[in-house]
Formats: sequence, structure tokens, C-alpha cells
Amino acid sequence: MALDHAAFVAFHSWNKVQDWLTAPNSQLDGACPEEVARSPAGFDKVMSILLSSGSRASTDFMNGIEALPVQERDSQKGF
Repeated sequence: MALDHAAFVAFHSWNKVQDWLTAPNSQLDGACPEEVARSPAGFDKVMSILLSSGSRASTDFMNGIEALPVQERDSQKGF
């Protein structure tokens, strides 16, 4: 369950989560994250990849919002 939630934080979509968990991953030597995560060491590696993905997504978002003119940035709902 923790794996699913970490993947959702990284991808913001349950469909993307399912796709990512079941697809071969080059960072896991072509294995699927769902399979690799069945061992404790594999789980740690998959979680590390997800944390890195979530960090990149957050950085991309922040870079995008910082590029907006101040008036548009301040008018974004939820900020």
C-alpha cells in the first residue's frame, strides 16, 4: 500500500501509477517495479526511484510557476 501511495504522489494519477508499476523499468534492469518491490532491498530501490520522480515533478512545477509574471503567479487559485 505504501508503494501505491508513493507512486501516486510522484505521478498524480492512479492510471499512471498502474502503468508505471507494471512496465519494465530501465532503472531496475528491465524489471517491473511491482515485482522488484517484493523484496525488502527491491522495495527500497523502487521507493528511492519514486522519491526522485516526485522531487523532479515538484521542481518542474516550481520552475513553471516561477516563470509566470508576478500578477499571474499571485492570482493562481490555491496559492
